[in-house]
Amino acid sequence: MRVRELDNMTRGEHSVWGQPQILHSRCLCGIPRGLVGFRPKSDGFTLVELLVVISIIGLLIGITLPAVQQSREAGRRISCVNNLKNLGLALQEYEAAHGFFPPGNWAYRNLNHSWLTFVLPHLEMGSLYHEINLDRPWYEQPNFDTTNVPLSVLTCPSSRFNTGGETDYAGITGTPWTPAATWENVEVNGVLVVVEAARITGVSPGAISDGLSNTILVCESADRAIVDAGRWADGNGVFVFNGRVKTFGEFYGLHPGGVNVLMCDGSVHFLTEQLPSYVVGALCTRDGGESPSSF
Repeated sequence: MRVRELDNMTRGEHSVWGQPQILHSRCLCGIPRGLVGFRPKSDGFTLVELLVVISIIGLLIGITLPAVQQSREAGRRISCVNNLKNLGLALQEYEAAHGFFPPGNWAYRNLNHSWLTFVLPHLEMGSLYHEINLDRPWYEQPNFDTTNVPLSVLTCPSSRFNTGGETDYAGITGTPWTPAATWENVEVNGVLVVVEAARITGVSPGAISDGLSNTILVCESADRAIVDAGRWADGNGVFVFNGRVKTFGEFYGLHPGGVNVLMCDGSVHFLTEQLPSYVVGALCTRDGGESPSSF
């Protein structure tokens, strides 16, 4: 009987209480025969797969990051344009109220009050304007506490340095880059000129014979510190254009390729750094007789 049972087991049979039973043909000791010697596949990444994924992610970042940066810069440039438009409206309202644009620097007795001080009431900052004593220099107390206040409308979002009282915009008093320039008028052939008389006066629209749309009033001049006449209350912040766009202390901004400028008619344009100096000079003068066709 024992021999028979062993023989039956080798043939896939087994006897229980004398009855032959057929062993499950697909099972051996509880393990399916097809899985004998089989190792389950891991659910994780292999090193090669991980490197491929990392490479793809790096490639996607390299493609999308410049686009994101360009989009952000476009937004900053639009904000800068809006700042200049607000300044243009304030300057036009000042001109409508007084008959002339404010002096770029009221330098009577070295007071050196800026054009920006005079347009504060037209920027809805009349209370700030009335805190400034025009009979004292802007940098003396109690004026300095007031003129040290940061103003968002005077800050370009692309600027790298923004501290209290600084401005990223400047007026132009004149330029030698015009055939009509002389030693006598090189600093006063622009619009926001220096006025040393006791009476606060400035250039009227009628004196801008080159045309309001052809004459620059204000431009970007970013990242100037107090030692660079970069405070909004400092009348010495106006400048004479000396021949190159993207020159620190003159036409200077952080936007790629050029700077934003405000024209006397209130329009804002982008001045490219490739423009010839004589074209920019023509745009800086109010009565040079030039006719720059386009910029």
